[in-house]
Amino acid sequence: DATSYDKARIIIGMGININMTDAATKINTAFTSLANIADKLFDRSAILAKLINHLTIYIEKFSIYGFKHFKAEFEKQHLLNQKQINLLHLDKKISGVVNGINDQGHLLIKLASGNIKAFDVGDCSLVKPLKS
Repeated sequence: DATSYDKARIIIGMGININMTDAATKINTAFTSLANIADKLFDRSAILAKLINHLTIYIEKFSIYGFKHFKAEFEKQHLLNQKQINLLHLDKKISGVVNGINDQGHLLIKLASGNIKAFDVGDCSLVKPLKS
């Protein structure tokens, strides 16, 4: 449950590949990094400082206005929307198509049954379409 005693809790987790390059990395999966995109190396501490400063502003706004204030902006950037995903939710694998988010920020997934169910926690992975 994402709310408790009228206070919202958020968990922010992210991974950013900053200076990983194709030549220096032996990873068996596709990836990119800021260095690959910009063709230069970055100061990781400077990136982290800027990220923390921006997150602090958003967290302050969130504490005042709640998630509804961010919903429209989030939906414009929502890369998983209308995509087939697998969600690991409380040790259960849920498969379906992402159908947006609700006003509480819960991920809406259209299940094979056609029902739409809201999830407030889980680990999402994109399902790659089968090549024909």
